[in-house]
Amino acid sequence: MTMIFRDKVGQMVEVYIDDMVIKSKQERHHIGDLKEVFEILQRHRLRLNANKCAFGVGSGLFLVYLITKQVIEVRPDQIEAVKCLRQPGNPKEVQKLIGMLATLNRFISKFADWCCPFYQILKKWKGLHWDEECDRAFQDLKDYFGRALTLSASKPGGDLYMYLSVSEHAVSVVLLRDNGAQLPVYYISKTLVNIETRYKLRNSVKGQVLADFIAEFSPRAAGITGTVKVRPWRLFVDEASNTTRAGVGIMVVIPEELKLEHSFRLGFRASNNEAKYEALLAGLRVVMDLGARVVGVYSNSLLVVSQVQANFEARDPRMVEYLRLAKQIMDNFDTVKIKRITQGQNRHADSLATLASSIADEVPQLIRVELAPEPSIATRALIVQVTKAKRCWIDPIIEFLSEDRTLEDEKEAARVRRTAAHYRLSADRKLYRRSFKGPYLQCLHPNQARELLVELYGGVCGSHVGGRSLTHRAMTQGFWWLQMRREATEYA
Repeated sequence: MTMIFRDKVGQMVEVYIDDMVIKSKQERHHIGDLKEVFEILQRHRLRLNANKCAFGVGSGLFLVYLITKQVIEVRPDQIEAVKCLRQPGNPKEVQKLIGMLATLNRFISKFADWCCPFYQILKKWKGLHWDEECDRAFQDLKDYFGRALTLSASKPGGDLYMYLSVSEHAVSVVLLRDNGAQLPVYYISKTLVNIETRYKLRNSVKGQVLADFIAEFSPRAAGITGTVKVRPWRLFVDEASNTTRAGVGIMVVIPEELKLEHSFRLGFRASNNEAKYEALLAGLRVVMDLGARVVGVYSNSLLVVSQVQANFEARDPRMVEYLRLAKQIMDNFDTVKIKRITQGQNRHADSLATLASSIADEVPQLIRVELAPEPSIATRALIVQVTKAKRCWIDPIIEFLSEDRTLEDEKEAARVRRTAAHYRLSADRKLYRRSFKGPYLQCLHPNQARELLVELYGGVCGSHVGGRSLTHRAMTQGFWWLQMRREATEYA
């Protein structure tokens, strides 16, 4: 149903699974709205149950709510069901309680704070222990449901007031309208997940959590009510790099929907991630020079966006320096919201970065290309210590296949001749072993094999599997070495 009415949901239709409401703001438009919905139903060959249809309803029941022109109320039997609940005695009863409360969460102030004790006792490591805190929260909820759970309908053009409440576990907000008395319009409560509570002593992270919460649930800036609407500047950034040079493309969309394009050619060698940060920094400097105060940044780089949002930790020294500089520039704005988008959504900035022959909008334009001669962060001297790898089982086979040279020991030389038939040497002197069913497997030096085990077991792609599974994963990745099964088992 949601897919069928995707263009109408939120305007004249509200859908929940197989329940549907057709709504009209003015009575004279209702017949036309009904006709339009019926045409969609007829086009998709859907039929309605006439016994469950009601027309011309000014107020009535929809799902678990009683809806009128002025207010939205909870059905009395739903409230009574919660008030009659007994103290939960097992995890299933706790889950049932949370499920009943979740159905009515839009009517409950600070819903996440109320339910936090119930969430904690469901964790496996803590077990089911109904303590005094849970009992107090359970009784307070019953008392809360003794009041009238009502939401007021907002009016177009009317002022809405937003109040925020921040606790250790959640951020809650309520929208109110003033009709002589302040009446609630909507309650929202968001539980803080691990990444948001891990650095709770840092003010910048707490501020980012609040900023993300307000930006996600409110179309207006905090502290602004009524008819004032903040329209942010939109900044799209991307990079393009190859073996010889790198470029940066940015597109700025000002509140008047005018697009400004710019390209930078990097006059220094930069890695892919460094070029992505250079794109972000160049875009921030441009919008700052243009006088923007509220900016929305859009990039298709998962690493840059996640590090700025504190979801990823920057470990490389140069990434740490780039991140510090980016946050330093972002502090000059009133609000900066960064979001990751797909490569297709960032096609225009990508075309600017690569200086392609056509632009996304297909409009002939003159784009000024500047040179960025130096990186944004200071370049530090890098000292690399090169050590020669010790000889291992790979070297005699490579020497025999490339130079037809064998060892002085006759027994070892005969063994190398026998085993060399199972291997192949590539032009870049990499040794590959023939497999029975699959492709050639690249032979690894013992040090490289150790690094591969570390990555497969506990790295970015790690899964902490056993030795047999770890061996199979290494072979499916295209690698092989002597005694790999034993080494993988010992490492796991």
